[in-house]
Amino acid sequence: MREFFVQNFGCRATQADGAAIELELAAKGLLRAASPEAADVVVLNTCTVTASADHDARAAIRRVHRENPRAQILVTGCYAQRASQEIAALPGVTWVVGNSHKHRVAEIAAAGQAGASSMRSFVPVEQLALSAPAFTLIGDIFAHTELIAVPVMAGGDLA
Repeated sequence: MREFFVQNFGCRATQADGAAIELELAAKGLLRAASPEAADVVVLNTCTVTASADHDARAAIRRVHRENPRAQILVTGCYAQRASQEIAALPGVTWVVGNSHKHRVAEIAAAGQAGASSMRSFVPVEQLALSAPAFTLIGDIFAHTELIAVPVMAGGDLA
């Protein structure tokens, strides 16, 4: 059984999105790992409010890749939306999914590399050269019409 780990950076909206992603990954049959080192898929849900936030995300990507080189790393969130090419070029990054397509994170991660390869048709032709080596799915954030949501639970427990 594949295991996932979600790490969130930034604001409460990012935290809520991360909780929703966790629920969606669990609904796809993945199990929550105790740490990034134990996960098959690591989702880094990023912020980009400051240069420091960008630096923290890049450092986390490098750390996950160094400590768990077998993990598939999916980077999403505001930093992924703003600087997809920069993130896609980092070693270890398998997928970059902007906020425009964040509602598809669980689908992409659960499908694995084969699933991402079959989804390449969603990437605009002008971005294909820029998306290598990571699969990149970024669109116009202002055209975004789907949101992810998580139910509010007592005690903050997602299980």
